[in-house]
Amino acid sequence: MQIVSETVSARSEEKQPNLKRSFPGVRAARFAAALLVVFYHLRWFDRDVTVTFFFVLSGFILCFSRIDKCTTFYKRRFLRIYPLYCLGLFLGIPALIFHFNGVGVLALAPLMLQAWVPSFSLIWNGPGWSLSCLAFFYLLMPFLVRHRVATGILAALLPMALCVPGDYSRLPIVNLPQFCVGVIGGLCFKQKARISWQIPAAVCVAVVLFVPLPQIALHNGVTAPLFLWLIFSLTEIKSCPQWMVSLGDSGYALIILHHPVLFAFKAALRRATLPPLAGAVFLVVAIGSSWLAFNYADPWLRTVLVRMFSWSPRKPFRSVETQA
Repeated sequence: MQIVSETVSARSEEKQPNLKRSFPGVRAARFAAALLVVFYHLRWFDRDVTVTFFFVLSGFILCFSRIDKCTTFYKRRFLRIYPLYCLGLFLGIPALIFHFNGVGVLALAPLMLQAWVPSFSLIWNGPGWSLSCLAFFYLLMPFLVRHRVATGILAALLPMALCVPGDYSRLPIVNLPQFCVGVIGGLCFKQKARISWQIPAAVCVAVVLFVPLPQIALHNGVTAPLFLWLIFSLTEIKSCPQWMVSLGDSGYALIILHHPVLFAFKAALRRATLPPLAGAVFLVVAIGSSWLAFNYADPWLRTVLVRMFSWSPRKPFRSVETQA
């Protein structure tokens, strides 16, 4: 039972990076950020900034995870992202057939390597390129937390990443400085630090909406330090409505699953962009299906993977899920 709890605890790792630090404000903010990703693909929002928020947030949160044993850490990260990632690939098969661009993506995407080849990064469930980057970041995480000087140097390379042209802006190595900004922030975080969240939130909204920054700079992480400031401040929020926290926890599912749903809506309506009413219906369907996938499909798929790789004794699904 202890081994089962250790492997399946990947599900609660993001929810409770530390027993004393569940960060409900940060968890709720993930839903707002995921919603902006959906708005961007609906063409309701034209600022490509939220992926940077998730890269910084991932680096920050992982500093509170157990990384003393690399194999255990890698297993937990694999169980955290791969089940829903595979579900996104499965649901994205119709879009893959429609936009087929060579057999290379068939080998790269299941291995989460498509972001390393710019021409394949957006093929077969476009948002998956960010997960391809995260897989690389997770691989480096044990090194980053043990060599803080090197991590600081990588974070300091952020201005250089801003100059990378669009075709190469999704390469994991280009986005690594954004993740390192979050790691440095997490390593420097002090629980007693007091930062009012309203001021950073207002500044972020003002910069994202009104400052005329080039789109490539927004995509490549120019707002990373600003988002770190916001994350620091959100840790001071001690309570949030449970529905906001629940939606925030399913934000990853919304990011990875909304694109196949959007393709289905566009194909059904034969429209390149959805009209407002259809967009509203799509939004409800995408949020509802991602919440269901996170809370029901994801735990079941994790249990299947645990048993497939013999990472724990064979246990009934329900008893495994109660450990999360």
